[in-house]
Amino acid sequence: KHTLGSAINRGLHVRVMILDPNSTAGMLMSEKVGDAERVREPHERSVRYISEIAGLSHVNGAAAGSLRVKYVPWIPSCYVNMIDGERPYGQALIGLNSFTLGSAAPRRIHFILDRHQDEDAFTYFCQQYEALWNSVEAEAEIVQPSGSA
Repeated sequence: KHTLGSAINRGLHVRVMILDPNSTAGMLMSEKVGDAERVREPHERSVRYISEIAGLSHVNGAAAGSLRVKYVPWIPSCYVNMIDGERPYGQALIGLNSFTLGSAAPRRIHFILDRHQDEDAFTYFCQQYEALWNSVEAEAEIVQPSGSA
């Protein structure tokens, strides 16, 4: 998280979408898992990490980059980690989530797409991410941990 905070401070722009645990989808996920704590605890841990990274990115004043977060009201079907998505050498790590939750869920399948080798698939995931990002109006407020600048 220190490396990511430093990179944001130097100009990296990061956007994160995570499940809103208070949405209908969050409640459904808790119901299917059978233990609300198993859904809430990882979400709270993610929010805490995001807050810590935001704090680290502003240690020396305003950051040159940004960390933006949106809470989504649906259970994501996949995760996307995009690196230099606008550039010809961009890469994306795509992970497909299971339709089952909890201990019965199979291990996630993931794959890497290179823009220069997989232009169509890469563009598809970029467009899908943009559509999802734009479908959620409000950004989440990132609460800085105490002691952060």
